[in-house]
Amino acid sequence: MQPDPLTERHHLVTCGYQQNFADDQKRIAVVSTSTGKVIDAARPIKSNFVAPGYTAHVTPSGEAVATLEHEFAKVERSMTDQIRRASPTYLGETTRQAIITLFAMHLVRSPSFLATHERIAQEVVEERVPRLIEREGLLQNYRQQFGASATVTEMQNHVRDLWAEMLEGNRMHVDGMIRQYNTLLDYLSRFHIQLLTVGIPDYGFVLSDVPVVHANTAAKRYGFRDGLGVAEADLFIGPLTRTTAALFSCHRERHETFRVKKKLDRINAVFVRAANAEIACHPADALALTRLWRRLDRTPTPPLRAA
Repeated sequence: MQPDPLTERHHLVTCGYQQNFADDQKRIAVVSTSTGKVIDAARPIKSNFVAPGYTAHVTPSGEAVATLEHEFAKVERSMTDQIRRASPTYLGETTRQAIITLFAMHLVRSPSFLATHERIAQEVVEERVPRLIEREGLLQNYRQQFGASATVTEMQNHVRDLWAEMLEGNRMHVDGMIRQYNTLLDYLSRFHIQLLTVGIPDYGFVLSDVPVVHANTAAKRYGFRDGLGVAEADLFIGPLTRTTAALFSCHRERHETFRVKKKLDRINAVFVRAANAEIACHPADALALTRLWRRLDRTPTPPLRAA
């Protein structure tokens, strides 16, 4: 029996990506952003960062489908190996494109992207619906279809109902994800990639429920959660594995290795600040992550910029 696309678990952070931070049993420690405490010391990656039917939608014929989730799964399989092998000595064009794809995919998988998309869609309909009366012949066409007694108010309410139906069926969200994903593939291709690697034993990068960060460091705004548009960001950064992160830059920069824990903490602090509700890490890094959370306000933003 095929699972229901609207209720099956879809990963907001793909399993292959999470595995880069997990232990040998494919488990990961999870810390709350609100309390700084460990929620789960060893959560299986298959059940971490999931939402029911997140990339599914209902077609105009009423069929529930998860086509986008399946297409993303194909992309993930082809890029996961390249992501894991990325290093200062292994960053060819194939690996670079894999990193760009990883970033673009996860920027649109965030619940904050969905919330932003819904807010903008609602603003658009509230702005445009009252102006329908200004469109020549529209009311006449509407009356031909729904009766000569139909009023402007009925026509406007009908449009609002159709709009709400599309939002409820998630079709507009999925369409928005696809458009933004393709736009991001092009936009991020314009940047250079600087790799940041860890040279500290038994400590590494963390992975939040918003793993890829676009931020405006001057305004202290992080991602779609803070209403930040992609073009407004001066920082694009995300971890690739427990020991490697990627920073997008306008200029070609030398790769950097962190051998001092304070410097690595500054990068991890960016990932923690961008998170919505949870941060994950290798189980061995959980204690260090909780300590970082407690001093987050005293941890400065690293001097990294994309532009």
